[in-house]
Amino acid sequence: MAREIQTYGNPIKAPCVLLSSGEVTTLIEDNSTIRGHGGPGQEMAVSFAITAAKTSGACLLSVDTEGTDGTTRVAGGITDSSTARAAADKGINLYQALRDHSCFEALDAVSSAVFTGNTGTNLCDLTIMYVPELQRGA
Repeated sequence: MAREIQTYGNPIKAPCVLLSSGEVTTLIEDNSTIRGHGGPGQEMAVSFAITAAKTSGACLLSVDTEGTDGTTRVAGGITDSSTARAAADKGINLYQALRDHSCFEALDAVSSAVFTGNTGTNLCDLTIMYVPELQRGA
């Protein structure tokens, strides 16, 4: 969606901020594939990092309002168009992190895990995405 917005102005023109809420889910068909820790918000942030590598300046914050996402002590993750490169530079394969359900370890290694502590509430998951204008020729 960030690429569509930045390139074509659909469904809204950049620069913009999109807010969404609800409960993000993760499908784990076989528990034996779990090699680490994480949660749905962290998986969303890692997935965004992969696609945002082609969307200059785009950023996404995905957090669980209670302060803990999945099996971790963090609320979620924040990634941008430079996160995939930062992970690769540290030898982290983000696709493998998603397959292994070890997004916490990947985000933590690149300082993209978001820690809020217990918030005392559980309203919903919150996602905020920023998409800047495409800088042509830059």
